[in-house]
This record gives sequence, C-alpha cells and structure tokens, in this order.
Amino acid sequence: MKISSSLAQNIVDNMRMVLNHQVNFMDMNGFIIASSDPERINTFHGGAAVVLKRKTPLFIAYDGQYEGARKGINMPIFFDRQVIGVIGVSGDSEVEKYTEIVKAMTEILIKEAYLNVMSFQNREKHRLIIETLLLDAGNLTYDTLFGIDFSDEYHVAVGSPPTTDYDLSYLHQLLESVFANHSKIFFTISHSLIIILAPRIHLNELLINIQNKANDRYEMNLNFGIGLASLQRIDMKKSFETAKQGLNWAISQGFERQLIYFEDLDLGMIVATTSEDVRRLFQMKIFHAFEEKDWQQFRKIMKSFAKHNGSLNACADELFIHKNTLQYQLNKIKILTSYDPRNYRDFSVLYMALLLHE
Repeated sequence: MKISSSLAQNIVDNMRMVLNHQVNFMDMNGFIIASSDPERINTFHGGAAVVLKRKTPLFIAYDGQYEGARKGINMPIFFDRQVIGVIGVSGDSEVEKYTEIVKAMTEILIKEAYLNVMSFQNREKHRLIIETLLLDAGNLTYDTLFGIDFSDEYHVAVGSPPTTDYDLSYLHQLLESVFANHSKIFFTISHSLIIILAPRIHLNELLINIQNKANDRYEMNLNFGIGLASLQRIDMKKSFETAKQGLNWAISQGFERQLIYFEDLDLGMIVATTSEDVRRLFQMKIFHAFEEKDWQQFRKIMKSFAKHNGSLNACADELFIHKNTLQYQLNKIKILTSYDPRNYRDFSVLYMALLLHE
C-alpha cells in the first residue's frame, strides 16, 4: 500500500495536536512527504532510510546525526505485515515514550483510510453493475460484470424512505453492515431509491433486517417493492420496473415497513402498470363532477365500505355518523358519478378509480 501525501499530512496533523511536537512522515525512499514544518517536505531523511532497512525504531541523539535528520524518535509503520513508511517525532529523549502510541495511532489511521477507500470502491463497483444491468448506463458485456453468476434466480428490490431528509452515508453503512457476508448481493442508492440486486434465498429476511435497523437507528419507515424473478440478464430490467411498481403501490396505500412482492399483487398489479394517460382519462370519467370536499368524503366512505364488505352499520359506526346520513352520502356519490357503491359492479368501478387516483 502506498501512502499518499494527503493521507500522510492528515496523520501528521493528528499527531501534532496530540503530542505538541514536530512530526514528519517519510515514504519508502526516505523522503519527507508530510510534516508539521512545511520547509522539510520533499527533503531526504537519512534516519528514515536506516529505519526502512532495519524495520526497527531509531532514536537520533542530535541534529545532523543522519543526513537531513533532527534528534528524536523514528518508527517503521506496518500495514498487512509490510513496512509502508516511517513516522518521526522530533525532540529530546523523552519522546521515546511515545513510540508505541504514535506507531499504533498511525497504523489505525492508515487502516481506517484503507477501509474507507475499499468501501468507496465497493460502492462504485455495485453502482456500476446495477446501472449497467438496470438503467442502460453502460454497454458492458457479461464477461466484464465482475463475475455475477446469472444461474441464480435474482430479484430486484427497490426501497424508498418517506422523506429525502437523511444522510446517505449512514444509509450506505447500514446496508453494508447487513450485506457484509453476502458476496452475491449488490446495492446502490440512486435518486433517493435504494436498489438491491439479490438472489431470492434469504432476501425476505435481509430486507426485514434493513427495515428494523433503519427504524431503530433513524426512525425511518422503509417500504420495499420486490420485482419479478430474473433468470437471465435480460430479465433484470423487468424485475426493476415491477419492483418500482410494487413500491409505488405500498406508498399509495400508506403502508409502513412493508415488503410488496409484485407477483403477490392483485388489483395493485393492474393499478401499478396502468399508464398515466389511461389513469387520467378514467379518473376524469368518474370524478369530473367532484369538488375537493366531495373527494375527501368519497375517499373516507369508500375505504370504510371496502373494509367492512359493504356493511352499512359497520361503516356508519366507524365513521361516527348515522346510518341514514351514510345512505345520503352514498346517494350523493351515485348522483356525482353515476355509479352506486351499493351495487357490486359499480362499487368495483369506483374502488378502482380510487386506487388509480392514489
């Protein structure tokens, strides 16, 4: 692993705040690439060259004992059992007491930076795979898709938080923690949509885990739509589209923390796949005489009427109105729409119009 100058300077700045001593970071050629003294950057440090050769700490007793070096302690920095640089702290013999803590802190900062880079690269890999398969964002061939095994039955799951007021980095971390041990699962967050590409096995359990953690940590109620099965690459887009339709159905119905499999939908399957133009024409046909106050009353009555299978008594009780008042409201709906909710066929038309509107 090669340490960049920016990472080295970040390490130096952190050490400087803790130790209140001059700090330098030297590369594998013995040159200072970061320092609390800017004038020393890009100069050779003979003591670091010795440390790199011996792979052990070196205390320099006086300035100039080694070319370009000042008195202080210099330590090799290891990553994955390999020396990747040297860090030095200038000062008298008392700085030797910092040897282990400086070495440990430096290696922790380097490991943290490495993990951040790997996490970013992994996120970019997942984004590239998903955008290539689902969003027509590239022309990669099967052989370049990082070895995805299309012999598995994959599904696309799409989720969306109730608002966009959340930190994407935390959501990414949550997803990474859930999928840490699942190499066949890919995910990204695009345009406020969580997009997950995963085999069917364990998918339900993993999505519930995400929902529970999102709720526990961020009080976020996530719905997920799960698309039709994809047995080959060309089916992925269909799975993606049907997953979005399942999610839209969940949102339109006011669901919270639900998993909606498109294949399990009934009326929702029809509603979710109806074009915008058809929806608009159908609603205009049914609701052309409605005012806003009529719409709100209609919605409450139809929801209750459907819930109680057309029972006038149960519906009136839930709405806290007299049965005769309910009859009056039903008659008004019939006048405004030409469809009578008490008639089975007419109710089906009215309820479909309600679903399409929502």
